[in-house]
Amino acid sequence: MVHWRASGDGQASSIGTAIFGMELLGERSLAEIPRTALSGLLCSSPPADMAALRSPPAPATLSTRVFVKNLPKYLKEDRLRKHFEEKGTITDCKILKTPYGESRRIGYIGYTTSEEAEEAVRYYNRTFIDTSRISVELSKPQDDSTLPRPWSAYSKGSSKYNKRHGIKPEPKKTQKGGEAKDNVVRSLYEEVLLKHKDDPRFAEFLQVMAPRARNKAWANDDL
Repeated sequence: MVHWRASGDGQASSIGTAIFGMELLGERSLAEIPRTALSGLLCSSPPADMAALRSPPAPATLSTRVFVKNLPKYLKEDRLRKHFEEKGTITDCKILKTPYGESRRIGYIGYTTSEEAEEAVRYYNRTFIDTSRISVELSKPQDDSTLPRPWSAYSKGSSKYNKRHGIKPEPKKTQKGGEAKDNVVRSLYEEVLLKHKDDPRFAEFLQVMAPRARNKAWANDDL
């Protein structure tokens, strides 16, 4: 960073700042600026926000695995591997099954690079294996916040899984602020009732404003 000051007739007429990506460039700019026109001062320690600008954030790590849904129930892993190996070198292939050995119709395929995985998603998504239209997407870690809520009876965290394994859901936290507000409103209502209990006009008002089930539309409803 270079601070400069114009020095016209011995009196400063303007002040400015120039920011350089490298300290060496700042020093070179001072050497080339005519001393008769500008007087400069090099700031050797750039601000902290400049360091952040120089270092771009690290790119997110892309997955090398793809997640496949809606597989045929009878499909075997060797055929699934053969079906997906056209778009890259497969490192692993797995079809998820129930505790009873039945296919859950979902599976994972691992590739050697993230580029191969992305190409597989573009090529195979919404295509068919026999008569089943499959869905293919990049695999995400289990703690990813964008994952949908689990619903399968074999997925941890779903209501069916918790019911099967006797896991009780955590009780919902009550909003103390809302309860306090209701108590205040209830107290004010009771205070108003007590204050105007002997006022016939207030009693008539309450009768008119009462819910229809508790209020009679006509005076002769009992006839």
